[in-house]
Amino acid sequence: MSALERLQAERKALLKEKPLGFFAKPKKNIDGTKNYFEWECGIPGKESVGMNGCTKPLCDAYRNAVTMARWAL
Repeated sequence: MSALERLQAERKALLKEKPLGFFAKPKKNIDGTKNYFEWECGIPGKESVGMNGCTKPLCDAYRNAVTMARWAL
């Protein structure tokens, strides 16, 4: 499985699960196509630490297959 196929599969699984408050979407290239190697994400805050209702923004980038191999472990 290539890195691109793995990222596409992970996105598909996330869309099926739809965890409350979490989001992750691939950024778009200049031509409007999805760039599965750069993501905009958000993680909901925990009530126990006073972050209830807040979303922590996160940007994630996968630069090459070596990065993906480490991530998959």
